[in-house]
Amino acid sequence: MYNGSVISKGFENPRGVVHATSGSGGPPGYVPCHGLSYRSCFGMPYPYSYTRMTVENASTLVWEQLANNDSRVIDRWVVRQDRHGPFPIPKQGA
Repeated sequence: MYNGSVISKGFENPRGVVHATSGSGGPPGYVPCHGLSYRSCFGMPYPYSYTRMTVENASTLVWEQLANNDSRVIDRWVVRQDRHGPFPIPKQGA
């Protein structure tokens, strides 16, 4: 997003900074979301998990979310950026 306009979709050569947030901020324990499933509430099917980020090379970053109980990968996405440097400021309405 830039000034309310979508400038890129997906993670192949994104046209801006990619932000990712992981973790629950250190609560004392799992708290259900008032009758909602965990996935509906937080987007992840397991209440306890951790992130593994791997930088494969200068162009590829792999983000994985793993379940605490068995280290199974429960989510994975890849950012690829072939061009490095500052991002140009998008034209309005682009």
